Amino acid sequence: MVSLIKEFVIDFPKRWLKRILSIKTRPKFGVRKDLRIIPVDDQMQFLVYWKVLPHGKGPATVLEIGDREFAKFDCFGEKEGHYHISPHYDFRIFFHEKSREDQVNRTITELESTTQLYLFKHPDPKFKAIKIDQKKFEVALKEVRRNMMEIVKDIF
Repeated sequence: MVSLIKEFVIDFPKRWLKRILSIKTRPKFGVRKDLRIIPVDDQMQFLVYWKVLPHGKGPATVLEIGDREFAKFDCFGEKEGHYHISPHYDFRIFFHEKSREDQVNRTITELESTTQLYLFKHPDPKFKAIKIDQKKFEVALKEVRRNMMEIVKDIF
């Protein structure tokens, strides 16, 4: 069996072998690096991670409710930082803030002040019915801010 594997590896084109081996090392979440999960309660959590896309890179966070993304914030810095609110994921709302740090702070402010309103206005009745436990939400947001700022300081 071992000799059969050796023959296969020797005869197999190196570029294909390299591609196959690299599949194992790709991150589970595609463009998401260093994923950190911050729970709010049993139905809501934040994902914080380093994100790299052709149009920008920086810390990002997603508010997940159930198994669905509800809000996504990409703090990519000047001209590229933006966010999306469900159900309009194809629409980007650009930050006025220029630095990644200021965009992280704006992210927290937006989440603190508008999440319950966006839930209420959502067309899905499941989202409309959610009442956020503000104390748990604020504790989670502090952790989100800390993690996002840590990414900014470590990378930039």
